[in-house]
Amino acid sequence: MNLPRNIRYWFEPWELDAKGRKRFGTWSQSFSGTEYWIMDPRPDEVNLLDIVMGLSNAARYRGQTKFFYPVLTHCILVSRAVEDLAVIRGWSDALAKEAAFEGLLHDASEAYLGDVARPLKRMRAMREYCRVEKLWEDAICTRFEINSTEATRNLVHEVDHRIVKDEVQVIMRDPDMWKRKKRYLDLEPLGVGIPNWNQAEIVRNFYLRYNELRPNTLNENLIKLVAV
Repeated sequence: MNLPRNIRYWFEPWELDAKGRKRFGTWSQSFSGTEYWIMDPRPDEVNLLDIVMGLSNAARYRGQTKFFYPVLTHCILVSRAVEDLAVIRGWSDALAKEAAFEGLLHDASEAYLGDVARPLKRMRAMREYCRVEKLWEDAICTRFEINSTEATRNLVHEVDHRIVKDEVQVIMRDPDMWKRKKRYLDLEPLGVGIPNWNQAEIVRNFYLRYNELRPNTLNENLIKLVAV
């Protein structure tokens, strides 16, 4: 069917990828210069370099903060706090590190999909987005061999919520608004410091954290980037 691309998509929503596989939707180019398919993620197309660059350039809280606070910084802090809490609660060292690794990559799908405000994501109109987000999360877990369990997911979820209390005190113009609006009153802050790293520091700290949890598994491109 010889139709314009924007119209053809609705009738023939399939294309062939670089490996000749039939894929749903269309491709986009990643930082590493490879194609990825937003609606049809595959583990072999998940690239750590793309995740690092995507999340280090993505603003948490949609950029409505006193200084640029990227998602990647948030992920590093979540990972550290998850491990600390797991140890305090008597988890084995291996399980604590596995949970910490899950925390380090818990927002990795946002490198490919972008961040969506939580109130918007909860609307019925966003069900398809949430379905695609779950596909990316599954592909990322497969790619990095993340052994997610109910216990590790719950701990990451807890830290991801509690750290908001720490973040807003440092990066928001009016942090007391959250208290006045009675938001998150039932959550205790983690007591973590919120740094204002530049991008080189963010990437370097991610590298160090990743290497602590999964030694000698980083790809060469990321190591070269960190060395700059």
